[in-house]
Formats: sequence, C-alpha cells, structure tokens
Amino acid sequence: MIYIDTNAGNLDKITFYNISKILNRDFKFNRQGILSAFAWMLLKYALEKEFSVGINDIHFSTLEHGKPFVDNIKGIEFNLSHSHNAVAVAVSRKPVGIDVQKIMEFKENLANRVCSETELAILNNSVNKAETLYSMWAMKESYVKFTGEGMISDFKHIPYNSSAKVYKISDDYVMAVCCEQNLEIKSVKTNDYIKGY
Repeated sequence: MIYIDTNAGNLDKITFYNISKILNRDFKFNRQGILSAFAWMLLKYALEKEFSVGINDIHFSTLEHGKPFVDNIKGIEFNLSHSHNAVAVAVSRKPVGIDVQKIMEFKENLANRVCSETELAILNNSVNKAETLYSMWAMKESYVKFTGEGMISDFKHIPYNSSAKVYKISDDYVMAVCCEQNLEIKSVKTNDYIKGY
C-alpha cells in the first residue's frame, strides 16, 4: 500500500519534539527535519493499518548505502520519500522503493546530469519537459531505493524504462514506485496520522 499526503504543513516545536520522542529519532528542527518527521509518522500510521504493528515494536537498521529496513520482523518492507509539502510511504511484503518529486521548472543542467542521450532526446520531444524530467528523476530514484544502491549511483546509467511505475498525483507532484507487486495508492490528510501529538 502507498500512503501519500501532498499537503504536509508545518509543526510547532512542541509537537515536533513529541513526535521525535515517540519515534525515538533525532530530527533537526528545519524544513527537511519536519518533512522527515511527517514521513516517519506516516510510516507509523501505515504499519499500524497494514500490518497491525506499532512502530515501537519494530527495530530499524540500515543497509550499506543508507536504506532503512526492519530487521526484527520478516516480511515487512517499506520506503519513504518527501519533497516540498508531499510525503509518501510504501509498505509491502516485497522490496519497494518510492520517490515523490515536486514538478518545478525545467533545469537543463539537472537533465544533463541525470539523463542519458536517449532520455535527453525524449525530453526534447516532450510537450511538458519539466513533468517529464521530474518523472524520470522519480523513476530512477525509486529504482535505486528499491535496490538499496541509494544515491551513489550514476543516474545516467539507470534506464528511464526501469521497472518503476510513475503516477502524476496532482498538478504539482509526480511519484514513482518500484515494487514486484502492484500497490494501491491511498491519499491521506496530515490529521489522519498526526492527530493527538
């Protein structure tokens, strides 16, 4: 199952520190830290809904390149992503990678950094270069998160037609998911998973 919130807002310091304490994680009180807190709270919500497991019953470790995983319960796979006001979580019984990207203005230097010559040709023929570029980026990032390679990979060598599926989830965001099974998408509101904190 994929849970997505495209309107994650801000947190006051008290709520932020309560969430950090609940999750037993050390987030920095800045925009990235707040989005990370939202993503981990959304993961907590997803694990409770999909597996009837509380986040405090799970022990997390990380792979060599930083991908978090559950190391004390077999059969629970997950991945997190955030971009601007969007947070997304994928939970599954199979390995999964997810990435959400805000569609911003087209950046040629980014395209040249992450796209192969073939992909640059696709971009040049695209009606919406920005959406196509951020879809390609999301697809590639979801793939390296799926494999556990992380952001050390040269994105030019990751094919755009990898096994990830791309979704336009709003006018402002695209999301890509790489998983060996089809996952349903559920849109949630911040209050669904932050209430009471």
